[in-house]
Amino acid sequence: MTKYYYGVTNIQTSGSNLSMLVDNVLALLSPLIFVLLLTLIKPELVPYDFVSMRAIELVDDDLPNPNQSTIEEIEHGIMHLTQKCRLIRIVAIGLTICLNIIWPWAMYGTSYIFSKSFFTGWIIFEIIWIIISFIIVGIYPIIENYGIIKSVLRLIYFDIKAF
Repeated sequence: MTKYYYGVTNIQTSGSNLSMLVDNVLALLSPLIFVLLLTLIKPELVPYDFVSMRAIELVDDDLPNPNQSTIEEIEHGIMHLTQKCRLIRIVAIGLTICLNIIWPWAMYGTSYIFSKSFFTGWIIFEIIWIIISFIIVGIYPIIENYGIIKSVLRLIYFDIKAF
C-alpha cells in the first residue's frame, strides 16, 4: 500500500497515518480471513467432541463456603449482579458514544479553534481523567486483592526456593 501510494517505502512513508491505518486494520482483520480459509481448506475429519475435558479431575470437589450462604442468597446475588450488569452496559455504551462520537464531533466537526486557556483546561481535564482512570483500573484492584496477591507471591517464592 505504501509503495503504491507514495512510490517508495521508507521510514517517512511507512510512518504516515494512511499507511499505519491500513497496516493496523489489515493486522486486526487478516486472522478472520486466514482462520476461515485454513478451516475450509483442511477441516478436521472428526470434530473435537470435548470428551477429554470430562476426564479432567476436580482437585477440590468440596470447596468450603466461608459465608455459609443459602441458595436463596446466592440467587439474589446473581440477580443483583445481572441487574447491575445491564446498568453498566448502558453506561459503557453511553460513555463510548459521548466520548468517541458526540464530544469530538462537536469540537472538531464544527471546526472549533481552541483558545490558549481552553486548550490548557482541556489538557488539565485529560490528565486528571487519565490519573483517575489509572487509580480505578490499575491501583484499586491491587489494593482490593492485596491479601491474595501477597499469598500467591509467597507461594511462588517458596516454590522457587524449594528448587
